Amino acid sequence: MRAADQAFDDLQIDRALELYLQAPPSRKRLARLILCAEHVGTTEAARRMLDAIEPEDDIKNLPTSWSGRLNALEHKCAANQSEPPPRAGSIGRGA
Repeated sequence: MRAADQAFDDLQIDRALELYLQAPPSRKRLARLILCAEHVGTTEAARRMLDAIEPEDDIKNLPTSWSGRLNALEHKCAANQSEPPPRAGSIGRGA
């Protein structure tokens, strides 16, 4: 987890997210995963973070404010599941 912490401290958040996803479960890991997923801001990052949560991450004992942040990421994923996928040919086209 040392490499993940270093990447986080160096503001290499995308890299830190990838490393925390592979790190052993812990409360610190969970907090850093939440921060990274929020910063990256994509549904994919949020979904990957949610999929990586383990019982050892101690999710049940998160402070209320952190539980709210985690819930917001869950809602983001749920909301985007109901959206239809982009139509073929519409990706990457400017106005």
